Amino acid sequence: HTKHGQLYPNLRKRFRGLGAVAGLCCLCQLFARFGGAPLYCHWMTIEYEINATKVETRYDLWNAYVKTENEKETEALETDDKKCAGDAFCEALVASSNTARDTTVLGLIVLIVVALPALGLARQSPRPHHGKLFAVLCLGLMLGGLVALAGAGNYRTEMTEAVEDHDLFDGEACTAGCLLSLLGGVLALSVGILALVLHVLMPPRKLHLKSVRPT
Repeated sequence: HTKHGQLYPNLRKRFRGLGAVAGLCCLCQLFARFGGAPLYCHWMTIEYEINATKVETRYDLWNAYVKTENEKETEALETDDKKCAGDAFCEALVASSNTARDTTVLGLIVLIVVALPALGLARQSPRPHHGKLFAVLCLGLMLGGLVALAGAGNYRTEMTEAVEDHDLFDGEACTAGCLLSLLGGVLALSVGILALVLHVLMPPRKLHLKSVRPT
């Protein structure tokens, strides 16, 4: 009756919950980053007219999917704003897409680093130093969420302004992929803060088991 798993019983539940949230946030960033045409995790949709022909263009972080009444076309996004030839919309798209590509990957890596140890520790018998590890993983969850939130938030702000400033364009500057990345970032940041605060206010308590002499 002196195993660490019996002395700190609630730590395993805390690790399990933290790992589950980190894993969910990982999926959000994964689909936002790579969920292109097959999953329709586009980041932006704009509409405009050319010679009385309606054109709809959807963007993810890799390509632009152009659709007219008669045909569909996929164009790779530029990664160098010097090729935009002074086009303000193109420059904003290149800069915000490059930033979002980097932040979604960085956030995904940080969240994986949190999720795997947390789920692994949830299967072990908790030991006294695991309380400090939980606090560190909470900070990691907050960092991963903050990074992802910064990239998606920057994309939303920059492209909203770029669409509004363009006279011919109309559309949504933050659609499924962008919103998914924002959701994952907000969830990771808020849960990380809440878990850390509760962990400090209600630290895992050690059970004081009475020794019983054999009769």
